Amino acid sequence: MTIKIFQNEINDGIGELVKSTASVAYCAEATIQKEIPEEIVIKAIAENKDQIDLYYLESVLVSCGWNKNDDVFMPEATWAARNTPEDKQFNFMHDENDIIGHITGSYVLGKDGKAVSDEQEMPEDFDIITQAVLYNSWTNSENKERMDKIIAVRCQDGGCRAPPRRSVELTPMGPGVEQKRTGYRDGAKAECNRNP
Repeated sequence: MTIKIFQNEINDGIGELVKSTASVAYCAEATIQKEIPEEIVIKAIAENKDQIDLYYLESVLVSCGWNKNDDVFMPEATWAARNTPEDKQFNFMHDENDIIGHITGSYVLGKDGKAVSDEQEMPEDFDIITQAVLYNSWTNSENKERMDKIIAVRCQDGGCRAPPRRSVELTPMGPGVEQKRTGYRDGAKAECNRNP
């Protein structure tokens, strides 16, 4: 498919730019389904655990307060965005063009180390923990070696250990949540689910 370049774009000197970056989006009107068949609901909420081509992890997405990137996350705004990370891309080193996985879920963790449900009141200070998968099955050997190195940072000595709540290397992003992520708290526990 060829995108038409208009004379005004050529006159403005951006004709080649338009041609090189042109894309087409196919859109359809959304419709609301009032009753969803049970078999679709079951598929929609089903988890797909223990796949050998995925590396499962949990990590702190954001902590309330002032972090090492000089970002300030106010508790009220962070609480309001607590459910937005799910189903967002997971990038490497804050580079949105370097997607290495995706976020599968999130929850709030109080500073007492206990999960906080949506029905509970907002704690004064808390973290948003994301559950995610990294893609570790690649046909390209360079990609495979690269992901093995990224994962090796988290897994050492034959067991899986997470760094002390600090990660700039593996960064989820998405609408409603700032894209810079650090602020992990020392001493907090992160879970890794990977069979060595």
